[in-house]
Amino acid sequence: MVLTEKFDFFWTTMELCDWRDEWNADKVLRPVIRYLSKQDDQIIFVFDDLMAELLYGSDTKKLAYC
Repeated sequence: MVLTEKFDFFWTTMELCDWRDEWNADKVLRPVIRYLSKQDDQIIFVFDDLMAELLYGSDTKKLAYC
């Protein structure tokens, strides 16, 4: 999977979040978890790796002091 496909897959998957109960993370993420549970392990690892990379990239001193 090339990088643009990884980003497309990641953001398409994240768009499944159900924000009607935004105070309840379990309910928000339930559609994402259901979708990923039907994917091959390799696809889940791609999703997890990209999510970790994006979170790591957003962990900066500049954002910490906002």
